[in-house]
Amino acid sequence: MIQSDAQIKYYQLIQYSEGGLQNHKCLYPGKNIDPDYRFFPFDYTWAVKGEGKTFREECVFQYPYFFALASIPIYSLFGVFGLTWVCLFLYLVTSFIVLGYIEKIVGLKSVLFRSLLAVIVISGYPIYSAYEYTETTLAVILVLVFLFYILDQSSASPKFSRKPVIGLLLGFVASIAPYFRSEMFIYLFLAGALYLVLNSFQIFPLIRKNRFTLIGFLIGIAFFAVWNQIEFGNIFGVRGRISLGDLSGSGIGRQLVLIKSFFLGDSEKLGFLKAGGLLVVLGLVSLLYPRFKNFPTHSLEIVFWSIFGILSVIIVSILSPYNPGGLFAGLRFTDVSFYCLVITAAYFLYHLENFDSFGFKKGFLVFAGIILISQVYLQSRLLKSFFPLMNRVQESQVQLLNIWKEGEKENLPVIHKNLFDALLISVSYLNQYHFLAINEKEANDLQDILYKNDFPGFHLFWYDGEKPYDNNSSKKLYDEKINNRYEFPARHYQLVSDRTELGYRIQRYRKIGEK
Repeated sequence: MIQSDAQIKYYQLIQYSEGGLQNHKCLYPGKNIDPDYRFFPFDYTWAVKGEGKTFREECVFQYPYFFALASIPIYSLFGVFGLTWVCLFLYLVTSFIVLGYIEKIVGLKSVLFRSLLAVIVISGYPIYSAYEYTETTLAVILVLVFLFYILDQSSASPKFSRKPVIGLLLGFVASIAPYFRSEMFIYLFLAGALYLVLNSFQIFPLIRKNRFTLIGFLIGIAFFAVWNQIEFGNIFGVRGRISLGDLSGSGIGRQLVLIKSFFLGDSEKLGFLKAGGLLVVLGLVSLLYPRFKNFPTHSLEIVFWSIFGILSVIIVSILSPYNPGGLFAGLRFTDVSFYCLVITAAYFLYHLENFDSFGFKKGFLVFAGIILISQVYLQSRLLKSFFPLMNRVQESQVQLLNIWKEGEKENLPVIHKNLFDALLISVSYLNQYHFLAINEKEANDLQDILYKNDFPGFHLFWYDGEKPYDNNSSKKLYDEKINNRYEFPARHYQLVSDRTELGYRIQRYRKIGEK
């Protein structure tokens, strides 16, 4: 889907593919009549504009620079619709990589349990991230493959190639993942710290085993940091710098609200406990089962993947300064954690398979089977509601876009009264002028500009109800640019039609004296 966050990434892709790799200024078709970006239709958290916030430009989109560059070849070959399909393809690749790891590295033999895990992996909540044009799927693949390789190379009998060039290349490629999504820094740091603890801080033997991969990773981190510094004046890039600032400025009360909504969900989005809580339960059981009589001690793999999966969910949710999104997109920050919990379940089942006392392990096998079947059932219910919902959202968006398109041939711009409407602009942004006027003064000034530039009319568009509060925005931004209300002062133009579609008001204005 090309809306909300995905549309900004798409504009950024067009910006670099058409203007060059150093063209960082926000793509803005209306800048020929609004060179100062005063009526630019996007604001925080999608774009940063204004003095004091600049990255050598008066307006920059916040999304990852390197992801836009990586997408240019895909866009050149397949166009806009290929972008979403590539993300879905990468999601399937991730699923097969995880299932291949379970089969080849974990060694789980049970056809029943492998089938249940396969269904869970393929239909799990990470699919909701892949349903739109996003960097998440690519970042998840890079981090998982990096972790798989490092853990394998540290084992007594590695199954992957130990050729130095493979380690260097893999480490270098994986290093870009944190520049795609900031939370990947948390995953990689947590994985490294946990593995050191579980290996009794044997730092030098671990470094020696993984030296080429770590060298490649550190070279990549430095390379991309220097590239960011050259392009944006900051080693973290636009998104990384903004995220650090937002985290340091986020109050405890706001963070608690974000954490609560992440785990429990709310009226606008799915909660983690509903989508992945059963896997956490299985992860906890895998940690506790050696306490029962005659059970073997933990394997390093179970301890690592279970603790890492559970801790990463908690830490990422605590440290993220953002609401990850509404509807089914609210869990995308923890896609890596989901796969880690599935791998934990695989290792747990593998050890149950290889334990001699069938009578004692039977209860655990039955328990694990119930948990996995219940997880499959929950995921099927969620998917059953997800796809119809996305279809309705897309149909509604197309319905609204078609209304704007009526004025495309006449060169009628669209004026938005608030930022809430901006998530629906989509590909229309490339074919029509879109402007934002948040109060009467801006509305008057914008009409003066349109009149002087001989525009025959415009569409005025806004949501006519109460806008839900977004925890990503400040109270000031919400009041001034999202939930703002004012009577539009017609100037040089007169109202010729007024209708309501899907809760949105669409008014058409034409220049006074023209038919």
